[in-house]
Amino acid sequence: MITQTTVIDSSVDAKPSSVMLTVDQVASMLNCSSRHVYRLCDTKRMPPPVRLGMLVRWNRNVIGKWINAGCPPVRAKPSPRK
Repeated sequence: MITQTTVIDSSVDAKPSSVMLTVDQVASMLNCSSRHVYRLCDTKRMPPPVRLGMLVRWNRNVIGKWINAGCPPVRAKPSPRK
């Protein structure tokens, strides 16, 4: 008789879907509407989403770090003009 033992590392989240957030989940974290999340994203005032075909998702860790940093704008700094 062969038995198989599965070891699950508790430091790694087993569900990949829990790593990516929907717009409604991000809106809930920010206490705003989903439309406002898209506005923040369009104006580069929040981290960009990951686009998977028609799906738009945000990485939970990136959003968490952004919120903990005080929600700073993420736009690229303009290059100095000569």
